[in-house]
Amino acid sequence: MTESLIDNQKSGNQSSETEIVTPTPNRFLKLPKCIEYDVPAATGILLDSMPRGALIIANIFLLSLLIDLAKEAAGCPTEDREADEWIQCTKTIYGFKPTSLATGMASTGSFIIAFLLPIIGATIDHTNYRWAIGMWTAVILFVVNLFQCFVSLNLWIAVAVTQIVQAIIYMVHLVPAFAYIPELTNETSKMGRYNASFNIAQYAFMLIQLIFVACLVLAKVKSILLVRYSQLLVTTWIGVFMGFAWAYRFDHVEAKTKLAEGASLLTIGFIRSWKSLVFAAKNHRHIMWFYFAIAFADAAVINLQVIVITFSKWLAMDDIELAVFQIIVIVCSFPGSKLIVLVIDKCNPKRALQYVFILWFVTLLLCGIVIKGPESKLYFFFLAILVGLGFGSHYVAMRTTFTEMVPKGQEAEFMGMYLLSTQCLIWLPSLIFTIMNENDIPMNYSVITLGGFILVGYLFLTLMGPLENAQKRKAAWDDETSTTVA
Repeated sequence: MTESLIDNQKSGNQSSETEIVTPTPNRFLKLPKCIEYDVPAATGILLDSMPRGALIIANIFLLSLLIDLAKEAAGCPTEDREADEWIQCTKTIYGFKPTSLATGMASTGSFIIAFLLPIIGATIDHTNYRWAIGMWTAVILFVVNLFQCFVSLNLWIAVAVTQIVQAIIYMVHLVPAFAYIPELTNETSKMGRYNASFNIAQYAFMLIQLIFVACLVLAKVKSILLVRYSQLLVTTWIGVFMGFAWAYRFDHVEAKTKLAEGASLLTIGFIRSWKSLVFAAKNHRHIMWFYFAIAFADAAVINLQVIVITFSKWLAMDDIELAVFQIIVIVCSFPGSKLIVLVIDKCNPKRALQYVFILWFVTLLLCGIVIKGPESKLYFFFLAILVGLGFGSHYVAMRTTFTEMVPKGQEAEFMGMYLLSTQCLIWLPSLIFTIMNENDIPMNYSVITLGGFILVGYLFLTLMGPLENAQKRKAAWDDETSTTVA
C-alpha cells in the first residue's frame, strides 16, 4: 500500500472533478442498484474489492499446500499426514523449515514493497498513469493467478516465487485504487458507509470463495486439485470484476503536480514521505501519532492472515478445519463491519479504533495462553469469532478516523503517508515469527509478539489526543488556507 505517493492534491477550493478526464466509454453499462453508486469511482472500488477478498482465501489454501509440498520435497514421510512424523517433521529445504515458508515469503515481499511503493506513489502523483497502473496491475494479477492454477510438486518453487511477485503487485495495485477514496465524498457518515460497504463486499467474496472450497473438501477432492480449482475461480473473479471496474468505472486522472526540474521519480517519493512526516509533526502532530499507530497495528493485523496458515499446520488442522475456521472469521466480520459503524456514530472514529485495538490485543493474548498444541485446537475456533469481529471493524474504523483529520486540499499527500505507514513495518512480525520458528520456539509464543505490536499502536493512538481537537485543528487549517488563497 504505501506510496508517498499521492503528494499534493489540488489547491484551494478547486474540486477533484476538475482534474478528472472522463475517459470511460460505455458508462451506459448499468449494474444493479445495490452495487451502483452515484459516484462511479465508488462503484469501481467496490467491484475491485470483491476479487481481492476471494484472492485472500485462495492464497490461504495455496500457501497451506505449498508448505505441504515443501515438506514433501524436504523428505518428510508422506504415508500418514496425521502422524507426528509428518506434523513435527523438522527436515529443512534450502536451509529452512517448510513451516517457515509462508512467513519467510511474507517478510521478503513486504520488505520489497516498503521500498517500491513510494516510487509508485510518485509516479501516480507526477504522471497521468494512475489509471494505467491500476489496470495493468490487475492484468498481472490475472496472469499470475492463472499460472498458479498449475501448481504441482515440480512447480512448487516457481509458484512460491510468483506468490512473492503477487504480493508486491497486489500492494502496488492498491495504491491507485486507494487514491480515489479521498475524492469520493467530504461527508464523514457517507465515507464511513462507503468504507463499510467496501469491507462487506470484500468479505462477502471471501465467504463465497470459502463456501466453494468447503464444497470441494466435502466432496473429498485432493488438496492439490482443490487449490487448482480455487485458483481458477479467483482468476475468473479478477478478470470479470477488476476488469470491468478499471475499464468502465475508474476515471483517468491527470497528474496532481508536475515533477520539478532535476527531480527523479526514483527519489521524489522518499523525499516527499519525509517532508510529509515533518509537515505533519509541525502542523498536524495528531496525524503523525496516527501514522505511528497504524504502522505497528497494521503490521500485526496483516501478518495475522499469513501466520494463521502456519499456525494451522502446527495445530495439525486439515483442509476442512481450515475452511471452517475461515468461514467463522468471515461470517463474524459482517456484524463487525456493522457494529463498528454504530460505535463510530455513538462515540467517534478514534474511540472506535481504540476499542478495535483492545479487541485485537485480548484475542492475540488469549491465543498465546490458551492454544498450546493440537490438543487445544478447539479453542482456536472460538477465537475465530473475535478474529472475525476484528477484521470486520479494523479498516472501517481506521480509514474513517483518518479521513476525519485530513486537511481539505491535502487528501492525496496525507493518503500517501497513510498507505506508507500501513506497509513500512509489515515485514517485521513475519521475520520475528520465522526466526522464532527456526529456533523451535512454540508458535503460540510467537503469536503473542503480534499483541506487542498492537499495544504499541494503541499507545501511539493515545498520544494522538481527543479526535475533537484534531477536527478543530483541521477546521482552523482549512479556514486559514481559504483565507490565504482568497
